[in-house]
Amino acid sequence: MTTPADHPKLAEYARKLRWALSALPEAERDGIVAEMRSHVLDRLDAGGTVEQALAALGPAEDYARSFHDAYTVTTAISSRRLPQLISALLHNVARSAAVAAAALVIFIAWAIAAVSVYLAALKLSDPAHVGLWRGENFEFIGIIDDPSTGQELLGPWLPAIALVFILIAWGLTHILGVWALRRLPRQR
Repeated sequence: MTTPADHPKLAEYARKLRWALSALPEAERDGIVAEMRSHVLDRLDAGGTVEQALAALGPAEDYARSFHDAYTVTTAISSRRLPQLISALLHNVARSAAVAAAALVIFIAWAIAAVSVYLAALKLSDPAHVGLWRGENFEFIGIIDDPSTGQELLGPWLPAIALVFILIAWGLTHILGVWALRRLPRQR
């Protein structure tokens, strides 16, 4: 005779749930599967069936997604590593206006940093034609054909400025990323 805890549909759901949670550490998976089993058994004690309890949970992949998302966000916040922060932000950008705004500011900061690094590399390869230029009718940063038509304002400082922009983008990613991820609405 099988007990409700040994029900084949419950065992199959637990197997699918464990597989859907495979990216999480084993202890986390075990805890989530045990919590799911407890939830199903509580519903059975209240007079429901295994099928009804599992239907209320939804597909195992969907049930696992909220746990996986929460784990990803928690890991990104606690590690404060750039790839995890950016990945968690991009994955959750549609869930929160704060995350979307932070992601936009971070994207703009990294775009400015990338352009400044590009210009710094050009400055190192052709210092006479690359810089921040001002003339009678123009001001721009970039490459000039005839340096005698303008005055270069930055001199050798373009690579140092690029480094500052990288540090600003890195700092904004950490500060805004953690701030925005902490404000995500809880799932389930």
